[in-house]
Formats: sequence, structure tokens, C-alpha cells
Amino acid sequence: MEKAIVAIREIRPKIRADLEGARIAAKHRSIIEQAASDQIIRACGSLEILKEGAKKYRTFGKAITEALEKGITSVDDWDGFLKVVERDGDLVIEICSMLNTDVLQVRDIVAEIQELQNMQAKDKRKSFDELSDDPMEGVEMISEGIKGSVLFHGTMTEICR
Repeated sequence: MEKAIVAIREIRPKIRADLEGARIAAKHRSIIEQAASDQIIRACGSLEILKEGAKKYRTFGKAITEALEKGITSVDDWDGFLKVVERDGDLVIEICSMLNTDVLQVRDIVAEIQELQNMQAKDKRKSFDELSDDPMEGVEMISEGIKGSVLFHGTMTEICR
């Protein structure tokens, strides 16, 4: 791109030299030279904009390509995606502020809660699997298990069905 800009800028002195050798009135020579100069400036300006765009593409192209692979198909989709990301970030900041902590600690606690829930689910399946083949045996145990206390987000919630 830079080579193209340099080559275009080199046109102006060549035009000037060619016009001086031509049998054209000075007034017309000046008009032609000014018109060529204006077009050269515009072309170089456009190429400079393209050059900056190419730099930005090299910098952000991979991230944009990954986002497009997530289903973003238009500028409106992209704007919506950015708004959601910004909103979600603001919510995370607000939650961390409310809990007087940072997002890494919140993530660790959520992972612990998920692990506890998975362990409870495995224990319930294991208890159920250990029940006898007798359909009535163990019904009381299941009933009592449903009426237990469950730790949920730091508070005790009584479940009674």
C-alpha cells in the first residue's frame, strides 16, 4: 500500500515536466497541473485510509473472524453482541461489588456449588439404586429425603412436598 502511495505521489513531478515540454499555454498548463494534483491528493488520502484499515484488520481480524463464526452476520448483530458483552460486564462488576469480592472468587464459589450439586445428585442416584426390588421397600426413605434441608446460596431453605 505504501509503495502505491509513493508511486502516485511521483506522478505530480512527471506531469509537471511533461507539461513544460508540451506546447500548451501557461494558463492551461496550470489548470491541468492543479487538476492532476488535486486528484493525486484525493487518491493518496483514500489509500492512507485503506492503509490504516488494513492495520486495524491485522490487529483485530482474528477476533472479528471468531465472532463472525458465532453467528454474527450483520453490523446490527455485531452492535447487539457488543451491547450484550458490555451489559454483562457491568452486571458482573455490580455483583462483585455487592459481594465485596472479585470475579475470580465468584467463579470459584460457583464451581464449588456445582460440584456439591453434582455430588448430591450422585448420592441420590446411588441411594435410589441401592433400594430393594420390593416396590414398597424404601418409599419411606425417599419421602424423608424429599423433606430435607438444602443449602442454597448460603441460606437454608426448607423443602417440604
